[in-house]
Amino acid sequence: MIKIFEDSIIYVVCPHGNSSGGAETLHQLVSELRNDGYKAYIYYHLAKNKKNIEIPNKFKEYDVEYVINIIDNDKNVMIIPESYTELIYKYKKIRKCIWFLSVDFYFYNLNKNLTCEILKKRNIPITVQPFIKPFLYLYLALRRKSFRELHFDKDKNINSYFYLYNCQYAKDFLINNGIKEANTFYLCGPIRDDYIKTARDECVKEDIVVYNPAKGYQYTKKIIEKLSKVNSKIKVIAIKNMTPVDIKKLLKKAKVYIDFGFFPGPERIPREAVCCYCNIITSTLGSAKNDIDVLVPREFKFNVSDDNIQKIVETIILLINKYDENVYKFNEYRKKVSYQKHLFENNVLEIFDRNFKIQ
Repeated sequence: MIKIFEDSIIYVVCPHGNSSGGAETLHQLVSELRNDGYKAYIYYHLAKNKKNIEIPNKFKEYDVEYVINIIDNDKNVMIIPESYTELIYKYKKIRKCIWFLSVDFYFYNLNKNLTCEILKKRNIPITVQPFIKPFLYLYLALRRKSFRELHFDKDKNINSYFYLYNCQYAKDFLINNGIKEANTFYLCGPIRDDYIKTARDECVKEDIVVYNPAKGYQYTKKIIEKLSKVNSKIKVIAIKNMTPVDIKKLLKKAKVYIDFGFFPGPERIPREAVCCYCNIITSTLGSAKNDIDVLVPREFKFNVSDDNIQKIVETIILLINKYDENVYKFNEYRKKVSYQKHLFENNVLEIFDRNFKIQ
């Protein structure tokens, strides 16, 4: 556990200007800590004008406060998302806790991987890449002060840090890289209450399939094209340019949610979809590969392969036409998602071990 003293301050580092699911989780933690009587604040990393920061509208309901400086002493704690690991080396005394919200985002941010991604997107010929790669890598290393790789095998202090993980997939990554299990703690940000409290009779279903175009779109596009040829009456709608209210309205109408992207963590939209009584089809990538993190039955998980397109289309049609006969198969997933709020509240109190009484 992480010892918290009466004069301890807990800083939760968050990307400035980001309103993603990961950023929401960071705000949820600060809110929960403050509700429990801890001194906890958001620290917006890399904000250009730290004195006039506007908290995103999406997160104002969490009623958090932010600070523009971190006091570096050994009674304080800094929670750092995996994308800002350079802060581990910047601050010397403060106790550090790295929260792996997305293992895959960490890998994506490694300069060596980002170098390859840039060369690929720019369509640089393979024959030329070996000459450009060293210079591009050096440029990124000098320019990108917002990221520094964790050297699990070289950093002698690697097990002096604490680690939070939000899924089994992330825990396995940490243990496999030599992190002691005693230094790791499960903490998963829940989805919003209005989803968890959604009643079955609120959801008036139509023959609609919903997907997130930000995830696995190239493969999903093939599914959509095949589906339109087989059954053009089924509506396929992308979650794009929608408000949170719009997204919930859509999920309450949809019979099926499909997601063939990588699952770097538990992912919010699939959890929101299952609470809106959607039938779910996913890939077997990332955390969706195991039977712990994404509790979609195996019959509705598919390898991302062209050989599976026909079978996926048939499964979509089955889950549309026989919606009522299949929706109960996702009850365990719904229960897990619904329980996460209670678990989050309990885990916060267990992880941050307070040895003083609230006045």
